[in-house]
Amino acid sequence: MLLIMAIAFGAALVPLFGGVLRRLATLKFRGAWLLPLAYLLQIVALTSSQGGWRGAVHVGSYVVAAGFLWFNRHIAGILVVALGAAINALAIAANQGVMPATASAVEGAGLAASGTGFSNSAVVANAKLPFLGDIFWTPRWFPFANVFSIGDVLIAVGAVTTIHLATGSKLTRWMRRAEPANESG
Repeated sequence: MLLIMAIAFGAALVPLFGGVLRRLATLKFRGAWLLPLAYLLQIVALTSSQGGWRGAVHVGSYVVAAGFLWFNRHIAGILVVALGAAINALAIAANQGVMPATASAVEGAGLAASGTGFSNSAVVANAKLPFLGDIFWTPRWFPFANVFSIGDVLIAVGAVTTIHLATGSKLTRWMRRAEPANESG
């Protein structure tokens, strides 16, 4: 939810920086069917009540999403999204399919420290690569308060960068290639 809010906020800034939102329609994504498939795999992993395979399905959803990112690596900003997703996938794979969260982050967000069933993010005893896990949080008073990782931050930054570059926003002017100087004169 935090990622959706960050993207919506980033998109809302486009007109303020002179960009044109309808230019987003010119983005041509390859393998777009992979994203709903990845999402479906996450839903299966999170809603299934039995089976030790849920962690593998969760990791598999990242593999499918990586395919989408690979097919679209030519789009500006997607490589930052891919880096964030890779960091998240590494932390999840190292912890049997669960993103490790710190107890302080979970508490800060006002979330339940333990739940029943499989969770995509949870406090994990003896977590591997805990610094790549959900170590940040939005405060409990924030709408949809939650925990998030450095990978999530990179995904959001990459997505917002893609939006601003595609729309011609002045916010990302410094990222565009310098136009050749006019040599007539």
